[in-house]
Amino acid sequence: MGWGLLFAIIGLPLIELYVFVQISHSIGFVSALLLVILSSLTGMALMRRQGISALLKVNSQLNAGGEPMTGLFDGLCLSIAGLLLFFPGLVSDVLAIPFLLPPVRRLLLGVWLRHVPPVQMHSAGGFGDAYPPPGGGSTVIDGDFTVVQDPKADEPPKALL
Repeated sequence: MGWGLLFAIIGLPLIELYVFVQISHSIGFVSALLLVILSSLTGMALMRRQGISALLKVNSQLNAGGEPMTGLFDGLCLSIAGLLLFFPGLVSDVLAIPFLLPPVRRLLLGVWLRHVPPVQMHSAGGFGDAYPPPGGGSTVIDGDFTVVQDPKADEPPKALL
């Protein structure tokens, strides 16, 4: 963990700088600078628009009684892409491209679901799995009930002292 963090802090900016110098030699400094600025502005716009879109998608999936995992994961991938595009540099822009492609996001979601255990959901009624029971549908419990009227219901409550 320590070496990876050290590489991220020192190595990635050096790689970004090296690639920027090489690109600016090829297409010119002003063109390379405009490319970096354009990608950062695209990243900011993507983060704003896709964040709201992902929230609306998750909300509609929850209202329909469906599983919000795909919407949440799409929002996460698009946020990572927007963040990578926002950082100045062309290497981070290239790393952001796979997160923008829906087939890559579906592949990553499949890998995620195979390797991450289901999340336990807590509700007022108790505990339950975040995923439906095996075999598809929901659990149905059939029963009868009888309304019992309390004979003391008309009396005012007694003070507890």
